Amino acid sequence: MDKISGGLSDGKPLSDIARHHGRPIGELQSQLAKGVKVEMEHTDDEEVAREIAMDHLWEDPAYYDKLARVEERLVPTFEDFVRTSSRRHSG
Repeated sequence: MDKISGGLSDGKPLSDIARHHGRPIGELQSQLAKGVKVEMEHTDDEEVAREIAMDHLWEDPAYYDKLARVEERLVPTFEDFVRTSSRRHSG
């Protein structure tokens, strides 16, 4: 049973998402594991995290790999910003 109604992947097993994108099920299983971990940062409910991840994977089967690449690029930029900003505001 879905905890969040209206999602793109409602009622669909992971195999349907793999078939939708023409990707091997193992690839989607790996992405789903990454997705649940990421979405657990926003909820305490693993079922909700799974549903959110499944919806993202319905849209893009590499969603979580792409998200990781974006975050890798943003973290150094943000750290540089904080370092530069703190120098400007200190005495």
